[in-house]
Amino acid sequence: MEPMTAEAHLGVPPLLAEHLGLLRVSNDPGAIEPALADRPNWFDHRIRLDPPTSAERQALLRRFLQRLPHPANSLPDLVAISEGLT
Repeated sequence: MEPMTAEAHLGVPPLLAEHLGLLRVSNDPGAIEPALADRPNWFDHRIRLDPPTSAERQALLRRFLQRLPHPANSLPDLVAISEGLT
């Protein structure tokens, strides 16, 4: 059986299909059905992104809170309660 092409799968014209990329993401890769995950040409690359570290969360939260009203000393508490979040 031939692999599914973007043209057949998505109805994309052949010229565009040559430059088409498809990104599939999941917070729980184990939840993807093995029959789908192991299908040839469906997941060519798998990249693991771990949850941000404490320092990374602090930098992200500081940036997100720049324009939002929030208590002055709330950043350490927000960093602590966001442990493990993605």
